[in-house]
This record gives sequence, C-alpha cells and structure tokens, in this order.
Amino acid sequence: MQAIHLAAMDMDGTLLDDRKEVSPATLRALEALREKGIPAAFSTGRALSEVTLYPELTGLILYAILASGALVMDLRTGTVIRKDRLPAEIALKALELACLEDVVPHLLTVTDSVCLAADIERMQEHNMGRYAPMFRRICIKPKEMAAYIREHPDSLVKVNFYHRDPDARFRTEQRLKALPLQLVHAEYSSLECTVPGVAKDTGLAALCGALGTELCHVLAVGDSDNDLPMLKAAGLSVAMGNAPEDIRAAADFVTADNNHDGVAEALKRFLPFMTPPEGTCL
Repeated sequence: MQAIHLAAMDMDGTLLDDRKEVSPATLRALEALREKGIPAAFSTGRALSEVTLYPELTGLILYAILASGALVMDLRTGTVIRKDRLPAEIALKALELACLEDVVPHLLTVTDSVCLAADIERMQEHNMGRYAPMFRRICIKPKEMAAYIREHPDSLVKVNFYHRDPDARFRTEQRLKALPLQLVHAEYSSLECTVPGVAKDTGLAALCGALGTELCHVLAVGDSDNDLPMLKAAGLSVAMGNAPEDIRAAADFVTADNNHDGVAEALKRFLPFMTPPEGTCL
C-alpha cells in the first residue's frame, strides 16, 4: 500500500451521524491524524456556511472541498484554492426548466447557502426535512430566487433541486441535459448541478496539487453517488456501511455505518500507513 498523505471525507451519511453530529470516537480519530501531521479535508456537497457549523472540527479538518468539487478552500485562511463558477445565465435557465416540476431550489455561492424561506418549510415534502433546521439557521432567504441569481452573477458555484420523488428528479434531469451542466444524484431525490467536468475528484485533485501530493496518496471516505468520482480517483477508497450496494462494490474497503463510527474505524485501521505530505505544515 502506498503512503497516505491526505484523508478526505464526505459529511452527510459519512462524517456525521443521522442526528447530524460528530461522534466522540470520530473526533478522537481526527485528533490522531492531527498528531501524526496528516491533513484532513471535508469533501461535501455543502456550502462553506454549512460546514462551519461544527466548531469542534476547527483545527482538525483544515481544508474543504465544497459544492461537490466546485469550490476548494483552506479553512484556516479562507484562501480559495479553486473555484468553478456557474454562469448566471445557465443557472437561470436551469431554474426555469426545473420549476416545471414541484422543486425546492437551493443555491450555493462561494460563502453562502441560499433558499427561499417558504421553500425551507416544504423541505420535508421533498425528502430534505432533516436539513430544514440548519437551513432556517444559516440560509440567506431572498424574496425571489431568479432575482438573487441576477444580483450575484459571479458568486454562484452550484444549484441543487430537491424533488418529491426520484421520478420527478428523472424528468428534471432529462430537461437539463441540454444545458452545459454536470448533473449528479444526491440524497433520495436531489439533483446537483455544477459546471461540466466538476465533481469531487476534480476538487480533490486541486487540493492535492496545493498540498504537493497526488491522488494515489489519498484516503477517501463516502457513501453516495456524488462520492463515487472521489472514491474511484483516490488511492484508497472506503465506503460507509450505510452506502448503497454499488458504492460499496466500488470501494477498496467497507467500514461501519455512519451511526456506528465508520469514519473512526477506517481512520484507525489505516493510520499506520499515513505520513504527512512534504512541505505541509499543520
């Protein structure tokens, strides 16, 4: 096995349990990484404002691959390592077509999460109810979504569309295929939209470049479809026990589920193979 220089972890369904909390065992495993000088990174579909809700992870996870790869940041300094901007005109057309279904649109900018206040109250119907408390707390809540896009044309990196069921998502996906977008399934019936070619593997590659290492020296952990590019690209891939069968089949190792410290199990198992990348200072 090649040396591991970086650990990259999805958040929802992976690092976080179903209560959206980080377990004590996971915190201890991350502390062991820090003591050994191994940098850790979020690799998530979330926005920056959604990952900074966990102060207990400050100093333990130093980097963030956000918006499913569209934004890569050094969390210590706020430095943007890579940004793949979603053009406003494409986002507006996607919004128009997606709204032919009953959807909840959700925008991610470089710093913020954006959703209509009324739509947050409909998230349970769109299979995202467990996120509603967080959205109420941190989201910017404009009066009208299209107007917000026009007023912030340079800050958008991702759009999510939350649907009532997978069939509705399929119809939206078919409509959006004519647009220059990367379309990825997430959650039960969500559709993520970024610019073409952007996924968690491209964000991970950008972070590796900044750290002076390579993808073959990465341990990646995830549980869902939007994690698959990262799992395939990483030198060592770990699927959560709660991941669907195809995700588990694609991984090198399957750990426990997110409610039973799967991330902690994986980090402890492979800690002996971890060495800091050259030039990285934690």
